[in-house]
Amino acid sequence: MNRKKSPTKLVNLIAEKLKAARKEKKMTQEQVANAIGIHIVTYGNYELASYSPSLKILEKLAFLFNKPESWFFAKDPIIQNNQHPSINNMNFNSNLIGKKILLGVTGSISIYKSLYLASQLKQRGALVKVIMSESSQKFITSLSFEYITQEKVITSLFDISESNNHIYNGNWADIIVVAPATVHTIARIANGIADDPLVTTILGSTKPKLIFPAMESNMWENDATQSNVQTLKSRGFRIIGPAEGYLASGNIAMGRMLEPVDIISYISTILGEKGDLRGKTFVITAGPTREPIDPIRYISNNSSGKMGFALAHVARDRGAKTILVTGPTQMTAPIEIDSIQTNTAHEMYETLKEVCINADVLIMAAAVSDWTPTKMKKEKIKKFGKMDFTLKTKPTLDILSNINYDNLFKVGFAAETKNLEQHAKQKLIDKNLDVIVANNVTEKGAGFSIDTNKVTIIDNKGNTLKLGILSKYEVANQIINKITSMMS
Repeated sequence: MNRKKSPTKLVNLIAEKLKAARKEKKMTQEQVANAIGIHIVTYGNYELASYSPSLKILEKLAFLFNKPESWFFAKDPIIQNNQHPSINNMNFNSNLIGKKILLGVTGSISIYKSLYLASQLKQRGALVKVIMSESSQKFITSLSFEYITQEKVITSLFDISESNNHIYNGNWADIIVVAPATVHTIARIANGIADDPLVTTILGSTKPKLIFPAMESNMWENDATQSNVQTLKSRGFRIIGPAEGYLASGNIAMGRMLEPVDIISYISTILGEKGDLRGKTFVITAGPTREPIDPIRYISNNSSGKMGFALAHVARDRGAKTILVTGPTQMTAPIEIDSIQTNTAHEMYETLKEVCINADVLIMAAAVSDWTPTKMKKEKIKKFGKMDFTLKTKPTLDILSNINYDNLFKVGFAAETKNLEQHAKQKLIDKNLDVIVANNVTEKGAGFSIDTNKVTIIDNKGNTLKLGILSKYEVANQIINKITSMMS
């Protein structure tokens, strides 16, 4: 039986190899750290086996020591099969994997959010470099960001090397994000005052730029600030926020930097603008519908809307104009997605009739109620003196069968408890669909209100694709891959 090494043993193995390679090269820890652009404390922790370097850092070390990457873990089949601790902890529910993000941080108390932002970007698979303004270092040291990003933080205009200067970094990045952006920094960027590494990099780069302001409300509303903001917008900068909320002064007003999760959504949207769905319009439904019995009760189901929301995120992240039509859910409307809430099946149908006129794709992930009461009672139905109660119902309108526009690609869902493929194939025919996505809601890892799903994708040519348990974001990507392959 093959014995798997624990992450602790893998870290020890890499630490031993690093020590041996460094001694062979007759280099100090400081020389190695400087050569690959990280802090000496960070490198020292690798040799102490405190934690393991990322694969990107290992690539740099392998090049420096003139060793193949496999040399560091040649005796370990787990790492050779890409089962590296850094990979195991990566969040694949993102379009940020492999994206290069240059994060500028400036002197605001909201800089504490930037640490969390950098961490979340790394966990989503992004490569993150940080440039700190002089004033930002009064709040947080560069070491904090170096631990999180495993990259040397840029703090000085003259702390440069061949692969660490304002021109190189401006070209390296896929997007430049300034969060937080103080009133002082916004003014300097708008007026081209290039006297620090952040502004020189921004002015020297043609890549997309996202600015997230953070300041007191009076400073934000000042005419000078608003003039600078308009100048930047006219030059193609995206200025997002600030939001209204609790400020450092104790006031509740406009000036609060957006939360990291929202910043990430904006980054994902902008990086996805040139994706493979650019120019396409996707209409996606999500959640349950509610058919009212009386003012208090209704007929509904257990749908949480998570699958539909995942599909909307993926479509947006791949460049589509995305319209999300939801039933009543507890989920927050996604950023940069047109979201319309409906309640009943009839309301959803009337909305879809309008928004699908110019759409390319309709994905019906909503769990529409099959039945609706023949008549809604105007007053609450009382149980006093009743031993039983009969509710008269009628079928709801079959939405998918009745939405038919030329060149509209239609995808349906089939949530079943038995005879999965048989029922799904019949539904594919009955509703004149291009694709149907079927899942057995009784199986582990599939169904409502969880973050994973296990589906079978069937197209109108009879092709079947069975997927194992995946996150709903990954399932959504697979569904949209199927759509794009058929539409092309």
